[in-house]
Parts: sequence; C-alpha cells; structure tokens
Amino acid sequence: MARLNQCGCDRIKGDDGFTLIELLVALMIFAMLASAGVLLLGNSVSAQAQVKARLDDMAAGQRAARFRARPSRRRVRSPWGSSSSAAAAPAR
Repeated sequence: MARLNQCGCDRIKGDDGFTLIELLVALMIFAMLASAGVLLLGNSVSAQAQVKARLDDMAAGQRAARFRARPSRRRVRSPWGSSSSAAAAPAR
C-alpha cells in the first residue's frame, strides 16, 4: 500500500521524478524529431535553390528571345557599296 508523504499525496515516498530510462527514451524521441526537421529544412533549401536557378535560366532565355525578336537598329553594310543608291546594286 502507498504511504502518504508530507504533502498528503498518495505517491510512494521517493517517487519524485522520472527514471533514467524514461529520460533517455524522451531524449531519443526528441533527437529523432529534431533530425527529421533538419533534413526537411535542408531539402527545402536545396529545392528552393534549384527553382531559383531554373527561373534565372528561363528569364535569361526570355530576354534573349525578346532581343532577337526586335528589329535591328544598326545599319547593315551592303556588299555592293552604298546602301542609299539603288543604281549601285548589280542587275540580275
């Protein structure tokens, strides 16, 4: 039968806390949860970096496509001489 301690509780005298095994089990569970959290965080950071790299590549491709699509503003030299005189071009 359980003896009453000084506070009047019906706990066994000397049963004031957790055993070493209980503490080790709780610590092991906490360690497993923490390691799982660290792995998930690492994977999400890695995935975020990959997505950012892909978006940067897509943006560069879109900039290049827009550059190629707009008309050129440079004057191209004609192989037949001046581009202003139509008479300088050889007859076909």
